[in-house]
Amino acid sequence: MGPKKAGFWEREKKSRKKALEKRGALSLEDEPLEAYEEEEDPPRISLPKPLFKVLLILLVCGLAVFLWINRGNLAPDRVGDWIQDSLLGMGVGPGFPTPITGSDIAKENLLLMDQDAAMVSDTSFVVLNKTAKELSNRQHSFSNPILRVAGSRALIYNLGGNAFQIESRSKTILKKDELTNNILAGDISQSGNFVIATESKGYFSKLTVYGKNSQATDQDDYLYRYYFSDYYITDVTINQEGNSVAAVGVTAFEGALRAALYVFDDYKSPDAKESPDYIFEDNLILAVRYLDNGNIAVVGDRESYVVNPATKETLSYPYQQRSLANFEITSDTLLLALSKSNDGRACDIALLDHNGTVSGEFSTSHKATSMSYRGGTVALLDSGVIYTYSSSGEETGDYDAGSDARKILMYTSNSAYVLGISEIRQVSLRG
Repeated sequence: MGPKKAGFWEREKKSRKKALEKRGALSLEDEPLEAYEEEEDPPRISLPKPLFKVLLILLVCGLAVFLWINRGNLAPDRVGDWIQDSLLGMGVGPGFPTPITGSDIAKENLLLMDQDAAMVSDTSFVVLNKTAKELSNRQHSFSNPILRVAGSRALIYNLGGNAFQIESRSKTILKKDELTNNILAGDISQSGNFVIATESKGYFSKLTVYGKNSQATDQDDYLYRYYFSDYYITDVTINQEGNSVAAVGVTAFEGALRAALYVFDDYKSPDAKESPDYIFEDNLILAVRYLDNGNIAVVGDRESYVVNPATKETLSYPYQQRSLANFEITSDTLLLALSKSNDGRACDIALLDHNGTVSGEFSTSHKATSMSYRGGTVALLDSGVIYTYSSSGEETGDYDAGSDARKILMYTSNSAYVLGISEIRQVSLRG
């Protein structure tokens, strides 16, 4: 076949293009490059103005809530620690159960640091997140360690000794092992301020409030100091802001036990009080804690109280011939288990809110070897089983905690940490 005549290929190309257009398919190789460069941009998606405003408001509200929740951590001197702790909390651990560090953890030394499990054994301070990832593991040398936690900070003190240390998840903030007198009690606030009560030469007790950046020297490195001449201090508490402290103490009066509550909300006045702010006759005070609204929960062996320091009002909850089997104080609730029998069974459960009002009462045939409360759910530990109740007393479930379970600690309304003899477990309390 001979060569094609001139113009043949141009006519052939036009014929192919017309045929393709009829079929609705245009080959890329048949389209000039300039045609692609002139294609229109894809249509832009725009939100209606009302919807945009709603989304913007939600974003601002979400940011405001985030800043409010983390306001204590966003102070200039706390931002670095908060970022370190947040980064440390990333990642997933091996899961529960996990062995404890050391040979023993006292029940009162398993507490919540936010929703993480913070604990002090006979050798170490350990923090585990919900997946058992180890966020902290630092040793101490205390023979009788006591743990107190507020927000992201923990105070560990050697009861009867002269040493304490302050910890975050990421580091040891302060370590002090040379106080002049032995420690009787201590507490720490979310702001970082802390309080230590000690013995004192010439007095029954001494209370010292330290600032968050204090090195706890015995000179002038403190916010407030008070000497007790009539009462031996057994427990102290400091509020979230770190600007108010309460202390309870005991003394003998006319052959009977007398307990007292002191409230210090003015660090500028070192003058001795003429008398305690509150006196409780024939009632051994076991614990005192600030609640989230500034009121004070006071737990005694015969009666408990919620004290309003602003109005001086005190609401009491008498036990009425029942013995205190167990209790828990959360940020807004006082939970009591009162036994009608000598073996601790047949308990009456009472819930007092942060104003001292009874928000729930019911009876159970179970013991309360340990108890916890979160989000409207009450959990009782009895013989290795966790029994859950609504605040009105309806039993909502029972869950295996392990035969060696010693303490339960709820971190949500349906999840709990369990302290065993040699390990920490996690139990789901879902129906």
